[in-house]
Amino acid sequence: MYCNRSFGLGAARVAEPILASLKHQLKLVDLSDFVAGRPEVEALDVMDLFSNALQGSNLSSLNLSDNALGEKGVRAFGTLLKSLSSLEELYLMNDGISKEAAQAVSELIPSTEKLKVHHFHNYSLEADSAIAPCVAAKLDLNKLNLSENELKDEGRDGAVALADVVMKKEGFMLLNIDGDIISEEGIEEVREIFKKKPELLGDLDENDPDEEDEEDDELESKLKNLEVNEDD
Repeated sequence: MYCNRSFGLGAARVAEPILASLKHQLKLVDLSDFVAGRPEVEALDVMDLFSNALQGSNLSSLNLSDNALGEKGVRAFGTLLKSLSSLEELYLMNDGISKEAAQAVSELIPSTEKLKVHHFHNYSLEADSAIAPCVAAKLDLNKLNLSENELKDEGRDGAVALADVVMKKEGFMLLNIDGDIISEEGIEEVREIFKKKPELLGDLDENDPDEEDEEDDELESKLKNLEVNEDD
């Protein structure tokens, strides 16, 4: 919709009433990479304007990727996120999401019970334990992309907590954790958990949830991209 355009405060003020007048007609909104090159203060003000304009809309899909959100950016969209009770897909890729920002995401979308797909990859999270409560609270969530997150050794407990949550969710189909950096012990624990249901582990873009259950050797192949942190 407004993706790949850099909005300054002036342009955002022009767009705000237009968005507000159309918000009940919108189902899909793409605001990826829409504040590129803007100073932080201006970018946050722009995010706040768009958030207020779209508050209370009936969006089924929202893309906020490539905006270097961080915790401040996530909270700038707080008004919007808290109001999206019909949201099914949320994209927060390449947004500089820290552990604190991940906790903010969990805090700001407690009412989004219809959320089914959450793309949350390519970050430098200290641990994905912050994501586990969010996943557990979203009753219908069935796809989660946490690939290419620099979890490091602190990610061991988070990865295990997340795996446990996924295994308990009825109807869950796919968890993507390819390319994550966790400890060797963490890899072994995740491997053990997913041996019970290996079909839940895979790339969201490439795996077919309707395929037959995969054997242990295929599980080993999927886990080979998990890099071991050897900095200890």
